Amino acid sequence: MLGRIAEIVERFKQNWGQELEDEAIRRAMKEAGHKWRERDLDPVTTFRLFALQILFGNVACNFVPRLGGKNVTGSAYCEARGRLPLAALQTLLTRCTAKMAEHVRDTGLWLGHRLFLVDGSSFSMSDTNELREHFGQSGAQAAGCGFPTAHWMALVHFATGLVQKVLTSPLRSHDMSYVAELHPELQSDDVLVGDRAFCSYAHLGLLFLRGIQGIFRAHQKLIIDFTPGRAHREPRQKNALPDFKWVTVSGPGRRSGSRWRR
Repeated sequence: MLGRIAEIVERFKQNWGQELEDEAIRRAMKEAGHKWRERDLDPVTTFRLFALQILFGNVACNFVPRLGGKNVTGSAYCEARGRLPLAALQTLLTRCTAKMAEHVRDTGLWLGHRLFLVDGSSFSMSDTNELREHFGQSGAQAAGCGFPTAHWMALVHFATGLVQKVLTSPLRSHDMSYVAELHPELQSDDVLVGDRAFCSYAHLGLLFLRGIQGIFRAHQKLIIDFTPGRAHREPRQKNALPDFKWVTVSGPGRRSGSRWRR
């Protein structure tokens, strides 16, 4: 998959001007209520330079005009980029992602199903009081030190590596608290794969209502036993063998391929 992503990025670098039509950019700007004068760094030119800056590894602003063949200064580009409305950028990103998702719809099916990965992580941002108040910061940092940090969750198309959608939230947010917001991106018969943070009967039930299948690692304290009328039993201590009626271990874990019976 890494090779596939590299190929896509390289092709996009070579044909970046053809991926978004000028009118599509102008329409997004107008929908966001943005007004401008026609000049060297109009919204279309500025947005294309911004795309180049990202694709080439977030290079310095002074270098960006040279990438686009524009005779302007880096500071002029920075000011023009700052005028672009966030709502327009979000609209363009959403529409581009939807277009690319349509192209890879039937790519790399697994047993006839589209396969998606979901996982959470975090990222830091500018050191401002507003961001720190909303997102919080790591408890390992002393007061007044470090940067605000956000929790984020990504939905990725497994076959191509396309990031279909990303959600952000305060740092101390659990993945399960807003994973359902990603469900509308999936279709009936899709398969969602994640780690044990996403494994719960409630989450599986929400997926079932949409006709989506889920594959998640079971939490170590989760009792999986569908025997009718079984008595409740407390989870065993950490690192103990599973307390299931039947369980099959696959992969490189302990006692791979073996079975236990209660």
